[in-house]
Amino acid sequence: MNPNLIKKFLDAQQFDVRRIGNGRWIDQKCALDSVCFVADCIVEYIRSGGAQPFHSPDIWKSEYAIKNVQGLFGKPDPLQQNTVDEYNKFFRQPMKMLAAAGVLSETMVGITIEFKVANIDALEYTSVTS
Repeated sequence: MNPNLIKKFLDAQQFDVRRIGNGRWIDQKCALDSVCFVADCIVEYIRSGGAQPFHSPDIWKSEYAIKNVQGLFGKPDPLQQNTVDEYNKFFRQPMKMLAAAGVLSETMVGITIEFKVANIDALEYTSVTS
């Protein structure tokens, strides 16, 4: 993604929380390193043939995410039952931020949030491996 495409993408988005009613981008779990890491995990999930729409656990239970979240962030094994709440927050909040930014889209299906990639170029640009 070059600077002109980034500008075009950003100009097409609505970030005024008074108009959209979503201030998710200011969430405490949305630090730059976390957002880039989650974007990277989603990119790897998609490249590995992961289905869309996807849910947060689809991403954090992937082999790539498990290996790297423990190595980079020193977090416990995400497959342990007592870590579910921590991982739901760590992955879902940046995913909701990316949806608010137009990088992902989100849909409520019952009590579950389904995500899809809305702009793969912006997602790859945001990821740590781009």
